[in-house]
Amino acid sequence: LQSHASLQGTARSAHYRVLVDENKFNANSMQELTNKLCYLNARCTSAISIVTPAYYAHLIANRARHCLIRDENENYHLPELKKSQIISMNYV
Repeated sequence: LQSHASLQGTARSAHYRVLVDENKFNANSMQELTNKLCYLNARCTSAISIVTPAYYAHLIANRARHCLIRDENENYHLPELKKSQIISMNYV
């Protein structure tokens, strides 16, 4: 699916695979939905190369990677949060 125009150089096409389709979309409806989801990004006014929920998930995973703590056995874990921190968290 090519949802965006190339601003500079070559545009990158995305390839999607449907694993489970509980909504019983046909191919055209799925393609239209996927294309429209590429225009929902809050950071730019044009389409992006992949659907916005997947793009945001990638950004959040990258940000969460920096929060992991590695112990002496090379195991990773998240730091413990205080209850006051959990209550005041904003999800962006």
